[in-house]
Amino acid sequence: MASHARTEVPHFQPSLDDWAAVIPPERFLRRERALRFERNAAVYATDSRVGSLKKVIVDERAGEVQGLIVDLETEGKSILMPVDLVEKTGGTAIFLNLKNEEFLRGAAEAPVYEKRRFKKVNVRAVRKNGVHSASRRRREAVTHVDRDIVETITVTKFDLL
Repeated sequence: MASHARTEVPHFQPSLDDWAAVIPPERFLRRERALRFERNAAVYATDSRVGSLKKVIVDERAGEVQGLIVDLETEGKSILMPVDLVEKTGGTAIFLNLKNEEFLRGAAEAPVYEKRRFKKVNVRAVRKNGVHSASRRRREAVTHVDRDIVETITVTKFDLL
């Protein structure tokens, strides 16, 4: 699950610019919850299911989740989606902070997942570097990784003060 990172040297994060043209900027504000990504989890917009989670993109050096690879319900393709669109997770579900219509407009502009552009990550490095990111209280900092699950740190309002 967390075994993929971009093979190209530049820092990778699915571009919010692709989504920003069709989604209001206030939807990108950070939330204060831990995230749990499980392989094949259902991905929901605020009004309907939009796809399922295929893989999690992790920055090995930072120990942080950078994006998600989502199989779309309506089309037979997988797209790269920024983690900032995730409002919360619960059980095996991922809840986005936008409506289905907004998601589909952004997905039309989003990059398509190409396996050759990604590689497996060093899980030890992700765990070690996730601890350092967690000390900076980053919501995307990886705190647990196993074959089918990636979890991030819980950030509270008091931690942000």
